[in-house]
Amino acid sequence: APAGRHLVAASCLLGSGADERAVRGQLERLWGGAARGWELLRRDDIPHALPALPPPLRHASPVRLSERVIVAGMFWGAPNAAAKPPADEMGQIPLGEDFVEVAPENATITVPAASFDPAQLPNVEGAPQVLVNVYSARKTHEDNLLSCGIYEGPVAMAQKQAVDIRCDLIYDENGEPLPAAP
Repeated sequence: APAGRHLVAASCLLGSGADERAVRGQLERLWGGAARGWELLRRDDIPHALPALPPPLRHASPVRLSERVIVAGMFWGAPNAAAKPPADEMGQIPLGEDFVEVAPENATITVPAASFDPAQLPNVEGAPQVLVNVYSARKTHEDNLLSCGIYEGPVAMAQKQAVDIRCDLIYDENGEPLPAAP
């Protein structure tokens, strides 16, 4: 695009039946009134260039699958030289774990640390840690339906600021694997 101007490309699933006015109307809803004055430089109709997503125009979701989500907080510490009991098979001193079942929606969830065992802190060197893991509750499907990030780090850091953990759906409502994200 020339200096001071921008080039915008738009794609739609309307095929050759899409008129410029309909497409521009959608662009105005997305980008505001400025799209009204944009100059059309070129139009290319490319059949089958975009994958069709039939109505209801959304992928499956745990909500539509009636599934629940588990947020698991596993607390641990690095063993000190005098640790009694000795570290577990992971080389850690277990300090407790909590499991919170929630609806599958964007939300801030508090892992209560109700099972956190402060009596084990004398066996720990350094700050206690937490691993936060998120997975489906397996109420409607035998496999985990979610691919989620995790948080592993100091408990104090997770207490100071909410930890952002994002999830993607692995299977559709028919139990079929969804294509991997690019």
